[in-house]
Amino acid sequence: MKYRLKAVTVFAVWCGAILLPAWSGAQEFKKVTDPDAVYRELRQNSERINSLEAQFREVKYLSYLKEPQKSSGRFVYEKKDKMRWEQVVPASYVILINGSSLRVNDGGKEKNVKSAGPVAGMVREMLLMMVNGDYQNSRGFAKELYQNSAHYLVVMKPLEKRLKQRFERLEMQFSKNGAGLRQLTFFEKGGDRQVMSFHDEKINGAINQALFTQF
Repeated sequence: MKYRLKAVTVFAVWCGAILLPAWSGAQEFKKVTDPDAVYRELRQNSERINSLEAQFREVKYLSYLKEPQKSSGRFVYEKKDKMRWEQVVPASYVILINGSSLRVNDGGKEKNVKSAGPVAGMVREMLLMMVNGDYQNSRGFAKELYQNSAHYLVVMKPLEKRLKQRFERLEMQFSKNGAGLRQLTFFEKGGDRQVMSFHDEKINGAINQALFTQF
């Protein structure tokens, strides 16, 4: 289904967000000698966030297109299992997560998520995992941690069969100034990549609950 791949590669979830355009740009990063200490810092930062609103920009680099595809929108999250990922430009695309519920609206039309079965659950779990910090405990990825003077870089290589067939790795870049997530990059097997970056964050503000139930 079309929404399966789009929902998984969005993100997916701060999913969402975010990173360097390519691994070659990450050569200045050095492997962290005490990853446990850094993961504790990142965990503590995620635990203090009860709600989050942010704007995002997304750029897709596709081998069959000369120019990258660009999109933008907003991301809303409330601890621990509510999320709204809303692409506004160039077209409307919304993912709503509210507890165990996952809903997708593409161009004003709601998709039949229930027919996706286990895939829908995987998408929901993956997005929330990245947002609330559970990626640290996930057995579905092999993780490596790097740093430079300004950022931490978490490199995650999928071990789960379905994700492994599509993605080479995911990268999350966190600011050392507050440990906020700044970029998220998905590297696909064929060489394509998707880069998302977040800005204008509002932390622990009041959230309209209708954002998690209404498109």
